[in-house]
Amino acid sequence: MIWAVLLCCAAVPVSIALTIWSSRNWRESKSTTKLFRPIGAALLPFILLAYGGAAFIGYAVWCERVRHVDPGIGDGWAVPVANNYSFWMIDVPEHGSLTKDDGTRAPVISDIVELAEVGDRIIGRSTSKGLFILNTRSGELHAFLESDAVQKEISPMPTLQSANAFYIDHRWGPLDLAAVTVIGSLGAMLLFVGYRFFIRPPARA
Repeated sequence: MIWAVLLCCAAVPVSIALTIWSSRNWRESKSTTKLFRPIGAALLPFILLAYGGAAFIGYAVWCERVRHVDPGIGDGWAVPVANNYSFWMIDVPEHGSLTKDDGTRAPVISDIVELAEVGDRIIGRSTSKGLFILNTRSGELHAFLESDAVQKEISPMPTLQSANAFYIDHRWGPLDLAAVTVIGSLGAMLLFVGYRFFIRPPARA
């Protein structure tokens, strides 16, 4: 909410500047619509803000409902892993938890600082449990394993990523780039239409 207020406050001087620009461009025009051009120019920043807000809400809903990831802001970050499990980080990106998406979101194992995903299994290191292997298909968790024991289960031993690096690799990808491209293109089109109809000076006879 505070960001919306701040952005609206920032849009006010922009709106005033666009109104003056439009008024000067259309001052000598004999068009019957010249009085409405500055009004449209004044509203343009707020229309773009409303579009940006609606686009962000749509993107956030798509992320949560379809991709099952966080919208990219806030103090909670989540990415899906195999078989309806998720990796969560809250407040800090140094460690996280694996949870089963069964409605309870109860952590299966917490304080994870390093991990890797190999098929149906998650291999990682927790500051409270040590090394562990979670079989996401069966739900079996083997913790307090020495590195030699892990290598007997999985060979070759995967390179463990930090919690934040694992999150970034699973969170951002081509779909996000496509979403930004679509949202940005529509925003640019709105800006062009606003300039074309409300700000650009009329063609001279």
